[in-house]
Amino acid sequence: TLVRHRLKNHQRKTTKHKPMGSNGPDDSARLLADQASFGGSNFSLASSSQRFPPESDEDALELGLMQTPQARLVNPLAPTDTSTDSAPAPTAAPSTPTSRRASTMNGEGARPEAAVQRPVLNEEEFASQHPEASEPILPPPADCVRPSVRKSARHVLPILEWLPKYARGWLLADAIAGITIGVMLIPQGLAYAIVGRLPPIYGLYTSVVPPLVYVILGQSRELSVGAFALTSLMSAKAVVRIVPDPEAAPADAVLAALAVAFIVGLLQIGMSLCRLGFLAVFLAPPLVSGFTTAAAFAIAASQIKSLLGMAVPSFPDEEAGLVRTYAYAIAHLGEASPAAVVASLLTFVVLILCRVASLGGRIQRAPGTLLGLRLAYGAPWPVPIPGELVAVVLGTAIAAGADLHAKYGLAVVGRIPSGIPMPSLPTRALTAVLSGALGDVFTLAIVAYAISISVARTYAAKSQTHISANQELFALGACNVIGSFFSCHVAGPSLSRSSLISSMGVRSPLHALFSSVIIIVVLVALTHLFENLPMAVLAAIILMALRGLLQQMGHAWRYWRVKKDFIIWISAFLATWIFGIAYGLALGVGISLITVLYGTTRPYCTLLGQIAGTELYRDVRHCADAVVQPQLRVFRFHARLYFANSEYFEAMLRKYVAMPLNQSAPASTGPDSTAAAPPLRAIVLDASTVNETDSAGAGVLLRLVRDFAAADVLFLIASCRANVREVLQRVGFFDTFRRDHMFVSVHDAVLFAVAKLGLEPAPQDQPSL
Repeated sequence: TLVRHRLKNHQRKTTKHKPMGSNGPDDSARLLADQASFGGSNFSLASSSQRFPPESDEDALELGLMQTPQARLVNPLAPTDTSTDSAPAPTAAPSTPTSRRASTMNGEGARPEAAVQRPVLNEEEFASQHPEASEPILPPPADCVRPSVRKSARHVLPILEWLPKYARGWLLADAIAGITIGVMLIPQGLAYAIVGRLPPIYGLYTSVVPPLVYVILGQSRELSVGAFALTSLMSAKAVVRIVPDPEAAPADAVLAALAVAFIVGLLQIGMSLCRLGFLAVFLAPPLVSGFTTAAAFAIAASQIKSLLGMAVPSFPDEEAGLVRTYAYAIAHLGEASPAAVVASLLTFVVLILCRVASLGGRIQRAPGTLLGLRLAYGAPWPVPIPGELVAVVLGTAIAAGADLHAKYGLAVVGRIPSGIPMPSLPTRALTAVLSGALGDVFTLAIVAYAISISVARTYAAKSQTHISANQELFALGACNVIGSFFSCHVAGPSLSRSSLISSMGVRSPLHALFSSVIIIVVLVALTHLFENLPMAVLAAIILMALRGLLQQMGHAWRYWRVKKDFIIWISAFLATWIFGIAYGLALGVGISLITVLYGTTRPYCTLLGQIAGTELYRDVRHCADAVVQPQLRVFRFHARLYFANSEYFEAMLRKYVAMPLNQSAPASTGPDSTAAAPPLRAIVLDASTVNETDSAGAGVLLRLVRDFAAADVLFLIASCRANVREVLQRVGFFDTFRRDHMFVSVHDAVLFAVAKLGLEPAPQDQPSL
């Protein structure tokens, strides 16, 4: 009766405010947006000649309750349009198969408008009209399909996928990129071996075999696998636990490093076979960013000895070793070697000049400036200048020509053996590594994989290719296992080299073949040329290569805007600084998991309000037009409902439904704020965001149903997912809760509650429930 009365008032308003001089039906009538009448699954877009409300109350509303599921219900929510003609409006379109038409609105072009006609449906009625499919419409997931032998081979050996499609025109770009990376790997390989506290030659070994293995097994065409500063540093941490002084016993340190690489590879292959590639999702981007940024400072601290030519004692990581190392270096700057400091500064200058020149930088006259000059940038060079190689050549030539080692005590690389080592099993130090450094090795395996999959997927998104996490894990593990047979320490993905490869437009992983050939030539014939290479030059090269990691300090300001992300970032950063690499990562992962658990145990929940004239319901905190029914509350819980948050769910629901209306929905506050609030009569739980539940969650729901029933409050559930309903069925929830009180949408539940209980409409000028 209430709704019919409002319909008559609405029709009188529509006919009263007709415009003068209407020229036709297209100008005098328009479809009212979001006109909804509930009937089956038939949705239609009405033409502009249709108007609402209908002429008669009988056509306007035949309210169907649970006993009459096929009764037609027309939505009395459409807003008034004073521009319509006063001619009698036709009845609402009947429930027909889907049709779509556009309505012209004031000459502004076609705009689709929707009209829906169907009865109010609960889940039981919907299931009777639309039974479940006898056969699944969607095919099973790809991981569950048994692949053919050929497809399996292509998955395990991605080279079989891209090599038959290789075009001759790709060769030039791949060759240029490979040669450039090979030239870049010469100084980087020598330097990163020093970071791993190994003789420099082992960095060159690591730059040959792992890239070749990745060509066969890897998926990313941009990823550069080989010597990497972070994996070298973490490998050194594990080696030191076996050989406390690697410089005093280099042979033992090499055996330990090879054993570490072998075990890291086995762990990665084992995790791949167990399909544990998803573990990388637990290393959130803020965690990886904070950890790698702090690790960059650790790598830089390891090079203070060579950079300044001074003795720096080794402090345990667990006792704030990184902080104490920097404090010691600052306090003893007077002990630095002038020759080493000059060599480091000149190397920085050469690297910066080469980088600026590669970017097209040039010096121009600029009258009025301090020096009369300014730096301008033009078109970048097609092939970047290998600044590291230029610095190595100049540093070696100057050190050898001036005999800096003998005259000033400048530390140099020394003798480097030539040739390629014969393969051998790295088994001599396996027992020692397993018993003394297994935790460091496991951390290294996870970090190397996390960075690899992150970099690979970043470039795959740009090239619109797919990267399989498990295959990437397998490829990286194979690089380390096979590489350990050829005297390679732990290999990892280089961020700087991968970025350079991507910028050069490679089309396949074949570029690694050319870079490996360059390193092989150096190993066979040119190693003697680097014997006078100053260690300070290599240290400066390492620090310049860390600029990408150090630039991640800027990520802290970006994560500052999201409280949870900043907590993870700063926790990982500070933990690594204070407690070292291994413990820092473990603490960062722990804090990241705590934030995830906290989010699931204390999820977001709110009340929903209706948008006037529509069937839409929105969060009252974020939508000023969302109106809350005085005697009805619509509650939404944004998480799975399970044992860890069931009590929180119950507490929040009771709190929100008992909240005064002017607190839960300020937009709906009436002019008389002193009037007594009407009693609560109905609660609708919007379960669309509850994707899972268990017996504890079902128990809380059942307790709420009983408590509100005792208080004469109708409890309804809307938009409950099928898997949630199945759990509720198995635990006996429907033995107490009526199935016809579970509806297909929030609006269906609200309409049912309004009709069944005769609730008051929301306080608003526009027609509503």
